Amino acid sequence: MVQQVSNNKVLSESIKIIPLGGVGQIGKNMMVVELDEDIIIIDCGVMFPDENLHGVDLVIPDMNYVVERKARVKAVLITHGHEDHIGALPYLLAKMNVPVYGSKLSIELIKARLDETLSSKGFNLQSIPPRKKMKLGGMSFEFIRTNHSIADSYAVAIHTRIGTIIHTGDFKVDLSPVDGKAFDLYRFASLGENGVLALFSDSTNVEREGFSMSEREISANLFRTIEEARGRIIVATFSSNIHRLGQLISIARQLNKKIAVAGKSMNKYVGIAAELGYFSVEKGFFIELEDLDKYPREETIIVATGSQGEPMSALTQISHDNHRFLKAEKNDTVIISASVVPGNEKMVSRVIDRLFRIGATVIYEGSEDIHASGHGSQEELKLMLALTKPKFFMPIHGDFRHLVHHASLAEQMGIGANRIIIAQDGDVIELNNNEIRKVDTIVSEPVYVDGKIVGDVGSQVMMDRQMMSGDGIVIAVIPYHHGLNQFGNPDIITRGFIYVREAKDIIKNAKQLINEKCTKFIEERNLENDDYSILKNQLKITLKQYFYSETERNPLILIRVVTF
Repeated sequence: MVQQVSNNKVLSESIKIIPLGGVGQIGKNMMVVELDEDIIIIDCGVMFPDENLHGVDLVIPDMNYVVERKARVKAVLITHGHEDHIGALPYLLAKMNVPVYGSKLSIELIKARLDETLSSKGFNLQSIPPRKKMKLGGMSFEFIRTNHSIADSYAVAIHTRIGTIIHTGDFKVDLSPVDGKAFDLYRFASLGENGVLALFSDSTNVEREGFSMSEREISANLFRTIEEARGRIIVATFSSNIHRLGQLISIARQLNKKIAVAGKSMNKYVGIAAELGYFSVEKGFFIELEDLDKYPREETIIVATGSQGEPMSALTQISHDNHRFLKAEKNDTVIISASVVPGNEKMVSRVIDRLFRIGATVIYEGSEDIHASGHGSQEELKLMLALTKPKFFMPIHGDFRHLVHHASLAEQMGIGANRIIIAQDGDVIELNNNEIRKVDTIVSEPVYVDGKIVGDVGSQVMMDRQMMSGDGIVIAVIPYHHGLNQFGNPDIITRGFIYVREAKDIIKNAKQLINEKCTKFIEERNLENDDYSILKNQLKITLKQYFYSETERNPLILIRVVTF
């Protein structure tokens, strides 16, 4: 629906909402809000690859839609500083220099992220306090304080002539936060009283009943655990959990212990948080890893990366006994103060197992209450719905089952099924005062980042890597004597497929098949144009069928013709 005004500008009577990530999966959060000629982007994050994405470093949203319309983009609004909300910003800002707004901590983390690849200089990065309204073209926005597992987390309210929409970001409701910055119940309620057109709400913990645990409860449990612990204490947690770092600093002071930091990202976050005043540390309180041997083991706390079992993290290296400075011993205590991100269960389990084999005491989620989720459980999600009283609802930030459960929860809260929509990445959602509906779909495939290569790692490359990892690779090298117009004897090289010495007959027969195919090819075709593509394709099919019949395996097959 459109409206013609006197200056010949066409105004839409609907808001477009396009999730480019964050619905149907946990990660690569990015949402487009579009009204008339103005576009606002909410978050721009990464997703970390699972074990099937061989060689892939990061997965980022497909940004083509906004890049093609970059002249219309007014700003990127950041809800908080986690990588799944800010990690893809360098890739976006490399293509379009637009203002970025967020909390003080979020902006500093973005600067640090940009300085790793581009440079933060030349970009318009602004920290905005909560409740301050900012106009962006025909829309305005304000941030609203929430609670999460990182400090200074915001929801976003976008005000338009059609109505107000709220994007919660990741949130929980903590009425006794350790930093004293409470969830802004009043502002959400005030917006709800004035009328909220649509709510887009975090769905991560919709399957958990009740309320999430307060960080203050965690503080008491951590203190008791550390006070009773034996040997050296190693605490693995999320680098971005500034509150948890502050808690550990406070506990260390009370127990007269020193802290050492292990892991590049942990050092970065500690430095930024200290600089911004989230906690203060006196000289000599932090010690270097290389100086640990100067102190009794029971007088130190190591704060380390590796709560998710990441292969190169400090805790994983310790569990393998190959860390440069740290070694776990029989009487040491390892505390993993973090929830396991879905998909990381096996990696975390392996790290825990290896630490137990060393003889360390390992305390982790399920054994003790030493971590509080940053995402609200069912009662907090209900509270958000009750406060904002939205006319329409769309669940975000979750696997598809989470979105379905959250939609059901909204129905229980009195929102009719016809006013709820479950979207997928790339869906174009149209929203006005009468309805919310899907009107189109744009291409929004995940983009793979492999080193410096962005986007060129497509489905065929991933399929090849999958085949190599599962069934190995076979390379057939075939000499061709151009002057004689004849092929020589081929050589076959295998890796990860079969052990050649134990499969001589298979290799011998494969070479025979190649010879037969090449001889027949020369008899039937002219190779003067050096076009071997047809031959290569025929050989691939022949070898594929032969190897499968002999081994029931499908290796990646490469054919190389060398001319003389």
